[in-house]
Amino acid sequence: MANALPGPITTKMSFFTGYKVAGFTGAGASTVGLILPSFILMIALASLYWAYKDLPAVKGSLKAVRPVVIALLALVVYDIFPSSIVSWHTALIAVIAFCLIAFLNIHPAIVIVLAALLGIVVYR
Repeated sequence: MANALPGPITTKMSFFTGYKVAGFTGAGASTVGLILPSFILMIALASLYWAYKDLPAVKGSLKAVRPVVIALLALVVYDIFPSSIVSWHTALIAVIAFCLIAFLNIHPAIVIVLAALLGIVVYR
């Protein structure tokens, strides 16, 4: 549900704009006006899901959507791969990162921090 809400930059911009126009009242109103529609829609959709999740049609549609999500993720990899793997060093980092996350169950955030530290040391 949190992923469907407006991001932190949009929320800050809304707060700042509302504050400049009408002080704290405007800041509150603009922030609530930005977040509330998404929040209400997500609550409504979640309520519908919980009410009808056991219906065969709903189960079937969710089962059919999963491969599409995988295809979209594969498309992201396909799009960023040429600009990310520019040498054997970066290919090796990608393979090691994949293995650490997939096979050793190391949290992705830890792998990202380790890669950033490696980049500071090696590529500086």
